Amino acid sequence: MHLLVDADLIAYEAAAGADTVDEGMERRSFDWVMEKVDSLIAHICEECGVDSPHSIFLTGKDNFRFDIATVKPYKGNRQTEKPFYLESTRKYLQVRHNAIMVNGMEADDALAITAKKLGYENTIIASRDKDLKQVPCTHFSWECYNQPQWGPELVTEIGDIEVELEDKLLKSGLPSKAVKKISGTGLKWFYTQCITGDSTDNIPGLEGKGAALAYELLKDTTTEIEMFQRVMQAYTEKYAENASERLLEQGRLLWMCRDKIKGRAVMWEFPNGVGVL
Repeated sequence: MHLLVDADLIAYEAAAGADTVDEGMERRSFDWVMEKVDSLIAHICEECGVDSPHSIFLTGKDNFRFDIATVKPYKGNRQTEKPFYLESTRKYLQVRHNAIMVNGMEADDALAITAKKLGYENTIIASRDKDLKQVPCTHFSWECYNQPQWGPELVTEIGDIEVELEDKLLKSGLPSKAVKKISGTGLKWFYTQCITGDSTDNIPGLEGKGAALAYELLKDTTTEIEMFQRVMQAYTEKYAENASERLLEQGRLLWMCRDKIKGRAVMWEFPNGVGVL
């Protein structure tokens, strides 16, 4: 199996860990950061059953999503101060672990493109980014803070979605259930995000709608055509003649690109064989 590693998250986790110390203490040394990076990569390799990663990727500059986002600025809600050692950690990953700097797109896209090139059946993607779970290969997420380890687990092309429910009271006072959280894999997860958006990256999806609608629309679908048509119908009810334009933008922001031409990522298009409403 070929192991592909998302180094953006490793760099941030290690650098942020150096800033998180007991009150009154100085930040941890960069030696601590390097050891953290090395141990994380070694742990990922051990859990995935490989000796070393095939490729490690870092996001560089000029991500195409900044140019195509018109509804809301892509990642425009990120105001958090970066960890002190972040850039040094990224450089260490390049020098010590041969991490590849990806320009024009995100490391996530490079992971998905490389997985397709190597063969999904031969590839493990190691990341904690939920967006990558739309890619139909084996996935692994390492434990971090309150996020548990997940996998290695095979994701199919169609995938699946599941919801976590919570108790609520209706206006009538009667007890009911509401969708607290939705998660998923494969194409079902991609089309779910076309409804819910992604607040982490400031992608609105179908504004005013959320996980409950996404689950209702997609839970019993078995083909991409079904998924697309149901999501397009929801967009049409909301945006009328602008539905196709809105869905195309949201889909391109959310889709992990699978191909590139002359170094440029090939963006998502509506699936073949569908008639736009």
